[in-house]
Amino acid sequence: MFNFIFSLLKFISSNDFIAVLTELIILIIWLYSTCYSITRKNSGFLMKRGNISWEFFPIAFGSLSLIVVEIIGNSTIFKEYKNILLVTNLLILFKLCFNSDWFRNKIVGFYIKYKEKIEKLG
Repeated sequence: MFNFIFSLLKFISSNDFIAVLTELIILIIWLYSTCYSITRKNSGFLMKRGNISWEFFPIAFGSLSLIVVEIIGNSTIFKEYKNILLVTNLLILFKLCFNSDWFRNKIVGFYIKYKEKIEKLG
């Protein structure tokens, strides 16, 4: 039993598992965002973002890109397809951060939640 748990933890923490999990998460978020934008295409509500909220999107794109590049670069499972995966993931992240209304709202919402967090002292 202990060997099974140890081998399972070793597999879950491996670079290859994390790389596959990252690919699945990016794919699921992209599919959800695309379906969301298709269903809300003619909602009739228009909004122009201010300069402050536009500052978050390049930061989010850069941070997410750095994480994805490092995870894929350290994995051995996509050895022959790393360049294709990197370009595809960066294009998907660019679309999400700069073109997806749903994802941009999540970025701004995350920042607002982080900014309004009240910390306990002592």
